Amino acid sequence: MKIMKLVVAVARTKYTNLVSSKRIGINRMTIPDNVEWEEIHIKIPAQLTITHKTEEKSDIYIAQLRFLTCTDMNTQGHYAWRVCLNGGQYLLLGTGNRPFATMEITETYPADVKDNQLNEVLINYSHPQPIPYIEV
Repeated sequence: MKIMKLVVAVARTKYTNLVSSKRIGINRMTIPDNVEWEEIHIKIPAQLTITHKTEEKSDIYIAQLRFLTCTDMNTQGHYAWRVCLNGGQYLLLGTGNRPFATMEITETYPADVKDNQLNEVLINYSHPQPIPYIEV
């Protein structure tokens, strides 16, 4: 049986909203119920790659989220990202502490009107612990 893992929604919040979040287990996290998420309109599906590697005898987990959007996004400040998978699970890129996720936006002005005119957003996040699922 093949399992489909697709990113179907993306939202973000200021990292300070997650200061009271807690890890429970190796790859689960609880977050406060009152966190306000800014939903980002994306072209579905988005691409998420999670890599685990060892550097200088230390584990590091690297998540790279890439999506297309027509939303104008403020790049000032640090954000944590909630990634919704097609099975209803949520992953969290970023926490209320360092290291922060970084955001890069590429605006496209194509030569042909039929080509993609959406902004490409790239989120990079690395942490010494596994990328956690949000416990609901």
